[in-house]
Amino acid sequence: MNDKFNRLMPESEGPVLCYEISKPISREGYAENFLKLVTKAIETYGEVRVLTYFTSYRGWEEQAAEMDLIAHVEIGQFATKMAFVNTPEKEVMARLIKKPLIKGEVRFFTEDRLQDAIIWIKS
Repeated sequence: MNDKFNRLMPESEGPVLCYEISKPISREGYAENFLKLVTKAIETYGEVRVLTYFTSYRGWEEQAAEMDLIAHVEIGQFATKMAFVNTPEKEVMARLIKKPLIKGEVRFFTEDRLQDAIIWIKS
C-alpha cells in the first residue's frame, strides 16, 4: 500500500504491520491507513505488532502527532511488540516518552539490522 502515510512493507502479515516512513506523516494517512490497519489487526488477532522503518524522516503534521498520542492510550494495551529502525533522535525521545502506554516490548534497531528487526517483530 502506497499512500499519504507512507508504504506498508511486504513483510506485513497477520498481526504484524511493517511501515517504511519516507514522507511527512499526515493526518489523513495516519487515520485512514495506519489506524484502520492497526484496528483491523487488533479485531482479528487480539494484538498488533508494528515495525517502523525510517528511511527519510520529515516529521509529523500536528494533527497526526496528536492522533498518535491518543492511539497509544487507546490501543497500546494491544501492542505486543514495537520495533523502530533507523530512528531519528527526536523520534527516539518521543517513543521513550510513550513507552509506558505500550503493553509489550519496544526495541530500537540500527538500519543495518533491519532484517533482525523483521525477524524479531514476527517471532
